[in-house]
Formats: sequence, structure tokens, C-alpha cells
Amino acid sequence: MEKKQSPCFHFDEIMDKTKQVMKYLTLALLLFSLYSYTDSYAQRTKLRLDLENASLLDMIKGIEQQSEFVFLYVIELFRILNDMQGDI
Repeated sequence: MEKKQSPCFHFDEIMDKTKQVMKYLTLALLLFSLYSYTDSYAQRTKLRLDLENASLLDMIKGIEQQSEFVFLYVIELFRILNDMQGDI
């Protein structure tokens, strides 16, 4: 006695592929929306630092005051880099 294939056999395969495509499209849509959010955030964030002969620590503090960015650093490293000067 031969086993008959269900008429829905091909339908099940098509639905499995459709579900897989939908998962990838959902992931792509999520990634695209996150990318567009980060792109618009970068366009809205403006900084203006008027520092002359400022140390690196002064530059970091100025950026922290004008934005929501927070820098983590070891203060002892700034003693080593004390000679670093910059004009912005």
C-alpha cells in the first residue's frame, strides 16, 4: 500500500519559506529604523567649543557640558598627556 502525499504538501513548504522571508524582512525593517534614528540624532547634535590652547581634559569637559555624552577616563593618563594642546 502506497502512502499518498497530502495535497497540502507543497502548501506547507511554501508557508515555511514565507515565514522565513517574513522574519528576515522584519529584521531588516528593524535595523533600517534604528539606523535612520541614529542618523537623525547625529544631525541634530551640534557642539561649539571655543577653546584656545586647551588641554584634552578641558575639551572633554566642554563636550560633556554641551551634550549628553559621558567620557570615562583615568585622570592619571592626563598627567602623562599634559603636553597635548589643541585649538578648536
